Amino acid sequence: MKPYLVIAGAGQTGREIAGRLIDKFDVLLIDIDAERLAVAHKEIGEVATFQGDATSPLVLHKAEMEKAHTAIGLTGEDQVNLEFCKTASQRFGVNNCYSVVTRRTRIAEFNELGIEVLSRAYAVASILQTRVDPGRRTTSEIGLGAGELFEVTVMAHSPVVGRSLSSFHGKAWLAGAIYREGKLVVPHGGTVIEVGDRVLLIGDPAVLPAVANFFRTGASEFPLQYGSYILVSDPEKLGDGFSLPEALHLARNTHAQGLKVLSAPYQNDDTLAEVCGLAEVPSSIKTAPDDWPRRVTRILNQEDAGCVVLPGPKQGLLDWLGLGHKALFEMLKHLDRPCLLSRGTFPYRRILLVVSKGEAFTRAAELAMEVTRHFRAEITALAVLPPEFVSGAGHHNELKQAIEHACSMGSYYSLKVESRMLEGHPVHAVIEEAANYDLVVLGYAPSGGPRWFSIDAAQHLILRLPCSAVVLTTPVQSFL
Repeated sequence: MKPYLVIAGAGQTGREIAGRLIDKFDVLLIDIDAERLAVAHKEIGEVATFQGDATSPLVLHKAEMEKAHTAIGLTGEDQVNLEFCKTASQRFGVNNCYSVVTRRTRIAEFNELGIEVLSRAYAVASILQTRVDPGRRTTSEIGLGAGELFEVTVMAHSPVVGRSLSSFHGKAWLAGAIYREGKLVVPHGGTVIEVGDRVLLIGDPAVLPAVANFFRTGASEFPLQYGSYILVSDPEKLGDGFSLPEALHLARNTHAQGLKVLSAPYQNDDTLAEVCGLAEVPSSIKTAPDDWPRRVTRILNQEDAGCVVLPGPKQGLLDWLGLGHKALFEMLKHLDRPCLLSRGTFPYRRILLVVSKGEAFTRAAELAMEVTRHFRAEITALAVLPPEFVSGAGHHNELKQAIEHACSMGSYYSLKVESRMLEGHPVHAVIEEAANYDLVVLGYAPSGGPRWFSIDAAQHLILRLPCSAVVLTTPVQSFL
């Protein structure tokens, strides 16, 4: 025997679903309009119908609703559908109740009764979007129906072209499949994105549309490619004061979903919450765990942090010996996302990209372009060439290629990158130049072991820069 399906409403949608399911269900159409029922007989054939008010318990009793396996409300009126499903479930014990909702504001009423609903406007708009914008497709038919799946076509000028999936650090989304030249590619960390790839993205519907835009055209969605929230903390009192104002500025002026604060014992949680409330930034305050910042990677993953904000440190005597701020550099060593060392020089109108060599610079350059475009700022790529007899001709050529790469990358982001090449001591020249900028972006590639009695150039810059700095590390390893 087929399961019994009762549909309230014999309009176009009701007749369409009845015709699709009649082979698998014993279908009964209920409608108060005899003409619509007659049309149903003409279109579907031998379908059972019943004329009457679908909200009436007497009508539903005569329709043998107590035998129904499933009930669907499709009358076109939200209140009628709600009453029909409510009566079917509560009075006649039907466990499977569905309805189409015209006004999305009423979805909560259906959900409270355990009725699964589909927004007519959302469903139609999603389908039309796939026609109008074929480069980005979504669905309301899989998962929670909230748009957890996007299919996006990667354009030639997208900055994700040539990047491996492991270079992205978003925790609220992942790439589930890639369709390339008519074939399915099952993605892994080493899979490299190519032009024309159709990438199936899966993740939090709050951030997924922004990530899809980034994959398609490179639209700035900072910090969502790394995580959903800005996280700020100063548990070890590294700098003067707390960097909350700059963190709030980031949370308000980026695509971050809000601000998370890891407070220290010397800070008052109520005061922090009040400041965040006055700034009208969605925020949560929690005490920094005992293993912060030692277990930084694990904690940031738990908090889904896309950018970490710390107070900018000051250089002391121990730093010249390589012994100062050990906790800070140990944490930076294992970060896999941007860290803003705050010195309060916001808003960001002029950004300086420190040119260096290797993967650390490549990642930092991409971040600098994205931040620059997001804040509509000006960007300068600065390379400092030590005397050739000190560093050698090979080092000079590598820096020149790196600055050319930065300018080329700017064209992908529709940015004009001013390039400057100076000669002299790299640390002194960058620090002097940074006085004219609001934000410095630099890559950091720490050594694997301790560096007693010496620190590298990047560490000197981190300690001595006069303005805020975003540091993006190429991690040595990750903590569990």
